[in-house]
Amino acid sequence: MNALRAMAAMAALCLCHGATAQALLPSPVETPGEGFTLDRYIDTGGCVFIRVGLGEQEIWAPRYRSDGGQDCGHLPSVSEAGAEEKASARARPVTGLAKPGYYIQAGAFGKKSNIERISAGFNARGWGAANRSAGRLTLLFAGPFDEALRAQAALRSIRRSGMPDAYLVVQEALPAQ
Repeated sequence: MNALRAMAAMAALCLCHGATAQALLPSPVETPGEGFTLDRYIDTGGCVFIRVGLGEQEIWAPRYRSDGGQDCGHLPSVSEAGAEEKASARARPVTGLAKPGYYIQAGAFGKKSNIERISAGFNARGWGAANRSAGRLTLLFAGPFDEALRAQAALRSIRRSGMPDAYLVVQEALPAQ
C-alpha cells in the first residue's frame, strides 16, 4: 500500500510541476498513438503504465506490483512496427529440441529435482518446458513460443523470478531425418 501512495504522490507531483518531476518516473519505451483511448497501456518492453491526467496535462505513470517493483513482463498493448523482427533478431540459434520455435534457455542444471521443479513451474504458466543433455548438465528451456514477442515477455518474467542469465534462443527448423 505504501508503494501505491508513493506512486500517487509522484504522479500528482508530475502533474503540478511538469516534465521536471516526470523525469523521476520510469517512462514507456514508446507512448501510444493519439487514437489510443484506454487508461492502461503496455509498452513494447512489456511494462504497464496508467494514464494519469489533470485538465489538459497527461502522463503515463508506471504501475507497481505489491512488492514495490515495476509491473513488467506482459504482452504489449499494440504492436510497434517491426517489434517482432527486433525481438526475433535477438534470439540465438539452438539445435536439438523437439519442435521449432522460440525458447528461453533458463539455465544448466545438474540436479534432476531442480529440473523437475522448474519445468513444473514453466508448464503451470502455460509455457511448456524442454531440456537437452549437455555433458553432466541438462539445459532447461521454457517453450516453444510461436512468436518472439511472447517469448520476450516470458524471458522478462523468468529473469525476474531469479534466473537473470536466461536468454532467448530459436530453433529454426528440425533437422532432416
